[in-house]
Formats: sequence, structure tokens, C-alpha cells
Amino acid sequence: LLANIFFITAAYTLNKVADHAEDFVNEDREMRLNKNGIYILSALFLVLGVFFYTTVGGLLFFGLGLLITALSLWYSFPKRARLKNILIIKNLTPSFCWYFSLCILFYAGGIYLTLPQVMYVLSPLLILFFTFEIIWDMPDHAGDKLLGVQTLPVVIGFRYTRFIVCLLLAIVFLLASSRLNKIMAFVLLLYILFVPETTRKIRYHYFLCSLVAASVVVYLVLLTFFALPAPQSKSHNAATSSVVKAR
Repeated sequence: LLANIFFITAAYTLNKVADHAEDFVNEDREMRLNKNGIYILSALFLVLGVFFYTTVGGLLFFGLGLLITALSLWYSFPKRARLKNILIIKNLTPSFCWYFSLCILFYAGGIYLTLPQVMYVLSPLLILFFTFEIIWDMPDHAGDKLLGVQTLPVVIGFRYTRFIVCLLLAIVFLLASSRLNKIMAFVLLLYILFVPETTRKIRYHYFLCSLVAASVVVYLVLLTFFALPAPQSKSHNAATSSVVKAR
């Protein structure tokens, strides 16, 4: 878990530095960044991520840690040849890292499944994360178009991107066996259907994160409700007590 936190923090921090110009346009505000400090801190997080992976799974996990590190770096750098410049790949790379990190987490947790089996069982999560990455690009289409970043909203437009996102969420809803994934897909589907194209980025992300948190809360409430034992009638309790007395 610590290794995944280190990898995710390093990847998104480096991406924030690389996307400083795009964020200035999309968020309409300037951010001062200490790039040298961020680079040092991100490098430390990546090294710690590989270290914790290795301590958990030995040489195999060491190689997997290096793979995630390479993808995290290549996603943002170098500027002209990074994965983020490639249509679809820019969404698939972080979604695969999220999905693969969760697979590693479940596999290392001691379940009686091989890593490929875990990846197969959790495959709907890959589609969900991929969809979420596309959703994350939707409010950035103005700045991305201005700076030449190839995203689905820039290439095919906001309306067609909305249709593709709704289709992917419907697939997740049908394929997912987890009640949480179904709730999250349904809530996000409703949001994407009605969100205006001109919604500001900060408000867009605020509502998006709020809906994800609300989905988790609804899931926990349902889980608690269905986990409670069913109330027993008085006749059943009387019959049970008579049986106990007879014994």
C-alpha cells in the first residue's frame, strides 16, 4: 500500500510540473513551483516505491516496480516524446498503473489466485479507470486545444466524448461484479449526461470527487444494511427457547 502511494504521488507531482503551462490556461491562475525540490522529492518517492515492492515480492516485484517507475517518468517526460502526447495512450497509461497497482495489492494480500487471475477478476476496474481519465480531460479541452495536447475532447469534441464515456460506464455497470463499481459507474453516468460543457475546471473536479465519495458512502450504507441480521418473529423466538429447555 505504501509503495502504491509513493508511485502515485510521484507520478502526479511530476505531471503537475510538466503541465504547468496547460494548467495556467485551464485553471486561469498561476502556480509557483519549486521544480528542483519536486524532482528530488519525486525521485525519492519512486525509489521508496521500488524498495517496498522488492521487500514484498522479491525480484519479480522489483521488475514490476521498475516498470511502473518507467511509465510514470515517460508519461510526463521528455516533453516532445512523452506518452501524454499520444491520443488514448495518455489515458491508458495512468489508468493501467492504477489498475495494476490494485492488482499487486490484492495479490500481495495473500489471496489464493495468481497475478494473471487477479488481473482478470479486476479487469472492469481498468475500464473504469480509463473512463475516469477521459472524464478528467473533459474540462481541460480549451487549454489542451490551445497548446496542441491530443485528447478525445480536443480531437472529436465534447459531445462525442460524452457519448463514449457514457458507453464505457454502461459496460462497467454490466461487467462489474462489485456493488461499489456498479454504484460508481451509475452515478458518474448520470453526472456526465447532464454536466454543461462550459463548467469551470475547479467546479467540475469538485463535483466529480464529491460524487465518487458519495458513491463510497452509499456502498458502505448498503453494505451495512444488508449485513444486518434479519429480525426474528416472537413465535420463532418462543419455539427456539422451548427447544433449548427441552434439551
